[in-house]
Amino acid sequence: MPDVVSEERITITTANGDEEIDNPLFTFRYQPSRDTTLFPGNGVQDSAQTVRAATANSDLGNANLMKGAVG
Repeated sequence: MPDVVSEERITITTANGDEEIDNPLFTFRYQPSRDTTLFPGNGVQDSAQTVRAATANSDLGNANLMKGAVG
C-alpha cells in the first residue's frame, strides 16, 4: 500500500493555502448525524470512526488480490 494510507495526518492545498488535516485514508470519523440503519448488524453503526489495523499492509501484501479477477 502507498505510504499515504499509513500517515495519521496529511497536508492538503486549499484555496487558503496548505492545511494539515486528519488523513481520511488512515481513519475516518463518522458524522454524528449519519444514518445508522445503513449498516445493520455488523457493529459499524456503533463505531465513532474507522480504524486501520496495524497489520493491514502486511495482510494486503500476503493476500492474493487478483484471485477471481475477471480479464
